[in-house]
Amino acid sequence: MHRPILLLGLSAAIAGVSTPRNVQETEGAQSMEPALAWTAGHVEHLYSRAGFGASARDIARALEWGPRKTVDELIEGEGWIEEPFYSRVRGGQEMRERMMRMPEDKRDTVKKRMRREDAAQARDYLGWWMERILEGTDDLRERMTLFWHGHFTSSMQDVKNSHEMILQNQLLRRHALGNFGDMVHGIARDPAMLEYLDNDSNRKSRPNENFARELMEL
Repeated sequence: MHRPILLLGLSAAIAGVSTPRNVQETEGAQSMEPALAWTAGHVEHLYSRAGFGASARDIARALEWGPRKTVDELIEGEGWIEEPFYSRVRGGQEMRERMMRMPEDKRDTVKKRMRREDAAQARDYLGWWMERILEGTDDLRERMTLFWHGHFTSSMQDVKNSHEMILQNQLLRRHALGNFGDMVHGIARDPAMLEYLDNDSNRKSRPNENFARELMEL
């Protein structure tokens, strides 16, 4: 990420530029650095745009830090985090083979139980994500994760697999503040997206263009 560009964009566009400071000498060259207006209102606006709002503690801390350190902290955030749900994969080839050998009534019972467990895992993960948002430890990353989720949209209702939806959420979080090209390459191979836009049925002899069309429209 080009931090100076993002820093300038967030600081100047959100906080607002006031009267320029005196021209400063930097290693023999002259540079003019604009003074940024920085009030509680500016802090609140910044956190509303780059996060999910500011608490009184956020505002007091940001006023003490100033705009540059505040924006820098928003960009840094907590960094990449490993969420706690990867080990809870439902089904799999081995389970499907076992179910095929079961009597039909028992197979239906197992399917219903697995669907309940899968729905519970989706709710658990959503709760974990909401807690992160409410804690405010990584506002900008979580705001951008939500933004990209709306951009590269898919849904549990169509995918019907909580593990794949969790993988997608983590992919978006990993690339939320990074390179857009890397994110696009990742989403093109994402299991949930392949299912949601029918790219898993794409064949050379019978191409399915749903994913390609949506990507080009975006």
